[in-house]
Amino acid sequence: MKSVLCIVAIFSLALVSCVERIPEKEMPNVDNGVITMIKATVEPLTLKGATGVGNYSWNETHSIGIYGTTIGENECYLPVKSTIGDNEAYFFGNTVGGNMTIYMPYVSAGSPAALDGRVTVPTQQNYYASPFDHLMYNSTFLAETKSEEATFSYHAGLVKVELHYDIPNVTEVSVFVGNVTPDGGYDDYCAGDIAVDKYAEQYLVNGSNQVTVNGFPEGFNTTIAQPLTVWVALAPGTYENFVVEISNAEMTISTPVKGPFVVEKCAIAENVCDAKEVKYDNGVDDFVGENGEFNPQN
Repeated sequence: MKSVLCIVAIFSLALVSCVERIPEKEMPNVDNGVITMIKATVEPLTLKGATGVGNYSWNETHSIGIYGTTIGENECYLPVKSTIGDNEAYFFGNTVGGNMTIYMPYVSAGSPAALDGRVTVPTQQNYYASPFDHLMYNSTFLAETKSEEATFSYHAGLVKVELHYDIPNVTEVSVFVGNVTPDGGYDDYCAGDIAVDKYAEQYLVNGSNQVTVNGFPEGFNTTIAQPLTVWVALAPGTYENFVVEISNAEMTISTPVKGPFVVEKCAIAENVCDAKEVKYDNGVDDFVGENGEFNPQN
């Protein structure tokens, strides 16, 4: 009889050890500014210029980072799996105290941009066919609240790029902004660390004049009859000129597009960036071609 009881006890212990241990959902005492769990919500995305509403969806791979002024240095908070919902979930991590900076996704090396009150518009963006998905999943976020409930929102805008070329198996599309400078560069920035407060002394720092979209489904083609639409997330601002580069495994084609393109937060620029083949006239200055098209000098 003792042997049977022993076997049952061991079996029961094995079952318990296989069950995921979910942190207790004890809400923190915010009076002392210390938290171990927060409720994180991403605001529903309404894009000016697009119908419908997009919802960010938390999943098991998502994480957020939290800095505290008295306790905690870039702590990684992971989702409590039983609470994962659409745009709302609870996150658990090491104790953080004092004034907090809350950002996502978590970066092990830390986020200087978040500490400086900025979000990042990345220079490398993964392709999504939906404008809502493209903005949601090519953004970094900074919480606008600093308590046991963190609310994230969107701070970039979108440009719609249509590729009017016969190019098979597109691998990446790059957008450069600004006029071409004598050294072959560009004189404007479209990505980098942007201030949540647009009236900050330096609105965009660590700027880049190029954004590249990749991750296209294998064999994705663009034709003149059926142009490929590519969304690009950019920092808000007015961009006079774009240069679009379309690449596959064999070639890269550059085409200039004249603006202006006004990019607003949570909005799609009203003008479509139509990347079409243009004929150059070496005797005409930039953007003063016969039809107003971009006309780079050699």
